[in-house]
Amino acid sequence: MCDGHCSTAKSAYIAPAQPKPVRSGRYSAVGHTRTAPAEGWVGEFTYAVFACSRWEGGYFHAYDVAAHIKNLDLWIHTGDYIYEYGNTGERIIRILLLLLLS
Repeated sequence: MCDGHCSTAKSAYIAPAQPKPVRSGRYSAVGHTRTAPAEGWVGEFTYAVFACSRWEGGYFHAYDVAAHIKNLDLWIHTGDYIYEYGNTGERIIRILLLLLLS
């Protein structure tokens, strides 16, 4: 189920290995992906794995590096963007500054 933070596609048939534009919301940039290869395909598969970004700390350079890799087949994110350490005053100020300066 998509809660507004994902992209979905419904189709009776999607041809293998075809480029597809994707957009996760009305205001997001259009991204690019492609459908899975045909059954039995053997070839190169390139992916990036991300974990524990610590959003309020601003550690996002890995996403920038991966965004410049041509033909990256898959992005996998295994961790949290926002940690739940409690709402200390310093943390709230840092998050608000990041939002205002973005």
